[in-house]
Amino acid sequence: MTVASSAEPTRRQALATKPRPAPPEAMARLEAEFHVHHLWEAERPDALVASVAPRIRAFATRSVAPAGPALPNLEIIANLGAGVTPVRIEQRREGRHE
Repeated sequence: MTVASSAEPTRRQALATKPRPAPPEAMARLEAEFHVHHLWEAERPDALVASVAPRIRAFATRSVAPAGPALPNLEIIANLGAGVTPVRIEQRREGRHE
């Protein structure tokens, strides 16, 4: 499970849901600004989300699936998809999508 180390307690945290085909330059920029938890690397993704959700400030995804995690302190969503599907931050904070 990916968890921020004690060496970086004040670094902002992000949750990324899918590894590919995210543009490498987009992921590099995200990782330069945030400690990124890679959901696809977790043995138990639900447990990872539960343990980091309150600290997540950014959410990087390639989709806006209704089953998205509730991230109560979310500040920004990076939609790495090619479409124009609107993503409402209030809904993602509550873990819902309409």
